[in-house]
Amino acid sequence: MYLCVDSKDREFKFTYEPRKVYDKNDNCTGTWKSRTYHDHWYQLKTGTIEKWIGEKLTWDDQPVKTSQAAVDAKKAEQAPQGLIQVLREQTEDLKILFLEKTKIYAENQFESAKKIAERTTEEWCKHFGIEPHTRNDFVVFPIGFYNSKQAKEYSRIKNKYSTIYSTGKDKFIEKALKKANQHYESSLIKLVDRLTRKGLTDTNFKIIEKSLDVNFELILEHEANSQKIETKCWTIIAEGAIRAPHYRYLVK
Repeated sequence: MYLCVDSKDREFKFTYEPRKVYDKNDNCTGTWKSRTYHDHWYQLKTGTIEKWIGEKLTWDDQPVKTSQAAVDAKKAEQAPQGLIQVLREQTEDLKILFLEKTKIYAENQFESAKKIAERTTEEWCKHFGIEPHTRNDFVVFPIGFYNSKQAKEYSRIKNKYSTIYSTGKDKFIEKALKKANQHYESSLIKLVDRLTRKGLTDTNFKIIEKSLDVNFELILEHEANSQKIETKCWTIIAEGAIRAPHYRYLVK
């Protein structure tokens, strides 16, 4: 990811390195724009970048490249270590369940990629609803196919799934599990951040209830202004045919 600040001190996060765009008739002000149409960018709250990387950026600075893992590590340094450790221990069962779901999903995704990567020309023609041609006893695409929109779709799909297949099943699953581990750590740090904003510290809380089925639920109790406050945090784990298993913590 890339972090940057525009001339109005607005903070942004881009997936790919953005480009600086100046305002018309003004070489001193402007903002940052995506270089590619499939970029994902977000405006951040003021002060977020300094929290994430330990330094402030200005309009004069070039975008800073970092990673979610590095940001999470910085957040973890600033968070109550005792609270992180307790939550990490209490959510270990959830992590195991989450990784099991991720592995199954990755295995199914690889097998689907294998079938698509190994499709014959005849099968591709059937997929697009077009009639194949035969040339010198070989089945080929009909004349004009490579100048059609279907050809672009064919290249996109074939390249995507051939890349997955060429990675190899074991390595593909290993990458998926590594990404899932990072997601778990990132979500845990976000949970700690939300709980500390509610007043929890390393020493002022206790766990009064915990449950784990498909999802995880934890109820914490802490004191604030001489009152006992219960905070409930739970997860939603979801997955779909085209979406890998993922979860997020909710706090109430």
